Amino acid sequence: MGCEGSDGATGAQGPPGAPGAPGAPGAGIQADESCVVCHGAGRAYDVATMHGLDAGAGTVTAAIDNVTLSPAGDNVITAVNFDFAASTSAGAAVAPDILLTPSGSNLAYARFSITRLVPGTDYPLGPGVTTYEPDQWATYVAEQRVAARLAHNGGGNYTYTFTDGSVPTAEFNGAHTHRVSIRISDIPDVPVLNQTVDFVPDVSPFTSVPPARNIVTTAACNECHDPLGVTPQFHGGARRETGYCVNCHNPTYWTASYPATGRNGQLAVLVHKIHTAQAFTIRTAVRDFTEVTFPQDVRNCNKCHKGTDGQNWYTRPSAEACGSCHTEVDFATGAGHSGGPQADNRLCAVCHPPTGGLAGIIDKHLTTVATPNNQDVPANLSNFEYVIDEVTVDSDNAAVVTFHIDKDGSPLDLATYPPTGFTGGPAFLLAYALPQDGVAAPTDYNNLGRSAGQPASVSLASVASSMTGSAAAYTATLSSAPFPAGATLRAVALQGSFTQTGVDLDGNSSTPAVNVGRPTPSFVKAVTGDAVRRTVVKSGYEDGQPVGCLECHETLALHGGSRVNNVQVCVTCHNPNLSSSGRTIDPATQTINPNVVAAVGSDPLVYPEASMHFKNLIHGIHSSHLRTTDYEFVRNRTSGGLTGFYYNWSEVTFPGDLSRCTKCHVGTSYKADLPEGVLVSTERTTTGDSAETLDHINAARDSVPNDTDWVNSPTASACYYCHDRGVAADHFRLNGGAIRAEREYAVGATAP
Repeated sequence: MGCEGSDGATGAQGPPGAPGAPGAPGAGIQADESCVVCHGAGRAYDVATMHGLDAGAGTVTAAIDNVTLSPAGDNVITAVNFDFAASTSAGAAVAPDILLTPSGSNLAYARFSITRLVPGTDYPLGPGVTTYEPDQWATYVAEQRVAARLAHNGGGNYTYTFTDGSVPTAEFNGAHTHRVSIRISDIPDVPVLNQTVDFVPDVSPFTSVPPARNIVTTAACNECHDPLGVTPQFHGGARRETGYCVNCHNPTYWTASYPATGRNGQLAVLVHKIHTAQAFTIRTAVRDFTEVTFPQDVRNCNKCHKGTDGQNWYTRPSAEACGSCHTEVDFATGAGHSGGPQADNRLCAVCHPPTGGLAGIIDKHLTTVATPNNQDVPANLSNFEYVIDEVTVDSDNAAVVTFHIDKDGSPLDLATYPPTGFTGGPAFLLAYALPQDGVAAPTDYNNLGRSAGQPASVSLASVASSMTGSAAAYTATLSSAPFPAGATLRAVALQGSFTQTGVDLDGNSSTPAVNVGRPTPSFVKAVTGDAVRRTVVKSGYEDGQPVGCLECHETLALHGGSRVNNVQVCVTCHNPNLSSSGRTIDPATQTINPNVVAAVGSDPLVYPEASMHFKNLIHGIHSSHLRTTDYEFVRNRTSGGLTGFYYNWSEVTFPGDLSRCTKCHVGTSYKADLPEGVLVSTERTTTGDSAETLDHINAARDSVPNDTDWVNSPTASACYYCHDRGVAADHFRLNGGAIRAEREYAVGATAP
């Protein structure tokens, strides 16, 4: 199936020879795509199968059961004993002696390391005051793999004997915690394993202890990367556990060979510099990470610091770790540091205790938006919570909303509006569905009859004086925006935010007071008795931890902080009838932003337009490395007297595995088996006039859906925003899908 010969750019825009035109309708584009014939649940090319989601993962273990010390006198680590077992993804057992496979004089599949934890120095500075030089790992052996040193004792039990002198007697201290690590990788069809065990050599018999210096966890990294070391890939994708990374990424390993730049190889410094988008020298080459965008506030240290020693970032500060983010400070010279030069870390905690003091570390890392990993906000700020208890509809089809707003955990009295000390405030959005494109009961909101399918908005300020009830439960009737007769899937969202005025953020009266927005999680509630719009993407929190979008973003406060942490409010606006608005800019009355002109010119009529349907928007943003054409568009929005915002998402690098649809999707909602009533996605709103004008475009947006709009069929559209190569678009079309086809053909009409 599919068609060869189309290049990516042409195929993505339209039929060969007509770039930018809508796809040729052909004789047989139907609303009911045939995608499920091959890609449906249980079919040969089930989406889960094609994405590797239902493939067996295989198994591998390397349980370290003993570490041998040499005889008394030297008494240093000489060998590690472990049990190995593995199976392939097909469930076949791997021969237990496979680790003996050589690659020249080295082992092909196994590596062995030894690292010692050098305790930090405690500095008593007076009664009850102690500061610290942090503990640090020191490498003895990094990934040794001498084939002659590995012996198979039978039944999958092995002994690896390190080469003579691997652990220098003069450096060994049996009272210190040590880590022995095994890496097993590259066995065909078997997972990668990074196995570590911590122990104290002086403790006999051999006994493992909890992981030492357990600051950052692999699980925390994998909330974004999933799996670490593979997306993006480094070191061939075989180093995947933070406890394994420190075998090499520690001060002694790097500074021994590269004293000038070795500190940059220390794990904390390296990771901080990468995630704060720096270019820096490591070894002898400059590594440029300035394109990296950490998708949340970099002050949210607890996002990564989730180990049992995760609090070290504020209890044991160091110039190395802190300076890797705070690059304006040179601790050696004292430049940018009010405390002057610092030869070591012994005084850091004196001025920088966890809280309070001259500069409490936690205090300085507070964000103005509370999150599970950074729950406190500056003392003078308030937090809000929106709750809609019930939505009914009166005889005039007006929504009757019972709701309350909590401020700092207590119901907020709205008798005075806005409340004293605040401006702005939230608004209600009203979403619904009406029959469209031959679909009697749409499964998506479409807000039919409204320009570009946008929901009506009723500000809380406009109804505050007419509300009944009390702070615990107000009732507002949204009579200015009644639902249309016959509407289904009716729902009301409460979104938007207050702005707190005259805030002294740092408690310093000499610092000017500021106004601070208070982004608040949005809330959506269906009309009682109506069907509830399906949930496709995970967002919010479960058991106090972020899920879905918030695993990477922690907080999504979009559109100026109006739509926060709730995908179900996003889809009220980002529905099938919405496309980007840049072509509605009027150069005669609006001054176009020079950035837009530099990117796409000064004629809005030819600006790129794209679907803003949520599934297409999110796939288009996060799939830049898969796409052959940039996901770009212009929005008609004014700021600072200039109109137009150009978006090109080609620089986005998704830090996880895009084939893992379940990272974001609820259950099996990613599959091709869509429910009845899913609508086509509008790619371009148009009257079809060959000499289209601004008036035509505005009229088309006011009357969407139009027969001449360019649309994508439901399943093909979601897939196309990742798989946009010409051959993929041709494949979708040949199998009943529509890509940039005129609506009248895409929804089932026969082509002339």
